[in-house]
Amino acid sequence: MFVLINLIIAFVLGLVIGLIENATNSNLSILVNIYQLAVLLPSIAVGVRRMHDTDHSGWWLLFPIVNLVFAVSEGTQGDNRFGSDPKAISHVPAPVETAKAPTQCKVQFDADGKVVSVEVQQGPWALKQNGGNKYYSQKANSLLQATEILKKMASIPPLTYYLVDTPDGTLGRDINGYFTESPLKTKNLKVEFNRGKSETVELQGLHGFGDVMKNQSATALLKKNGQYARLVLLMKCGECGYESPVETQPGMMERECYCCGTMNHGHRATMTIYLNSGMVEI
Repeated sequence: MFVLINLIIAFVLGLVIGLIENATNSNLSILVNIYQLAVLLPSIAVGVRRMHDTDHSGWWLLFPIVNLVFAVSEGTQGDNRFGSDPKAISHVPAPVETAKAPTQCKVQFDADGKVVSVEVQQGPWALKQNGGNKYYSQKANSLLQATEILKKMASIPPLTYYLVDTPDGTLGRDINGYFTESPLKTKNLKVEFNRGKSETVELQGLHGFGDVMKNQSATALLKKNGQYARLVLLMKCGECGYESPVETQPGMMERECYCCGTMNHGHRATMTIYLNSGMVEI
């Protein structure tokens, strides 16, 4: 829009100055130079922002033809390393009416008490659209059910969010991985197969799910913008081996396994994420 308005103003200004010069036999080209100087910095800023929209550095403006190709290219869908998608409304959805919770959940353990398989009956999704964003939601009886329902989503397109509401909090998943928009409970969870140990065990590991780098950047960006943001990682239970997507924070933490109910403890290092506006620790 800036480029179009700039071209229109430049055309009209040149036309008017040309008519005046012909009528008065004077030289007013300095007015054109003043206008070009006035819009130089804004034009550079718009060009840099356009490079960022396509996930490229602003230095590409210095390369002819290549910068033109990037300028006319479609911007990346969703957040990139330079910030949020200007076409996206918000990562946090408006309240939606969720579908009824499924009632069946079957977990198979081996002789050592390790999880072999989890079967969950999935309910229907309720859809709510907000601009270009699509929000699918349903209810579940536990975070275990929510995890398994979201795990079944083979491929999620950009600007599409799946949320499963449970008595212990709402777990979501998008193109980058799992996310939360409000705190999840960390203890006294509703566990359908409470066969874990009464004492706390050490978790076997924490690792990402989906596009780890983009998920970290999205979390950092939400935090920078003052929105609720926690990095969700898969915690492998030290008792049953189930991988629960839990909210994490730097330092020592305790989280209850979604499957067997055992309390796990472990440590997560501080992560420093570099955004175009500076560094954010998550």
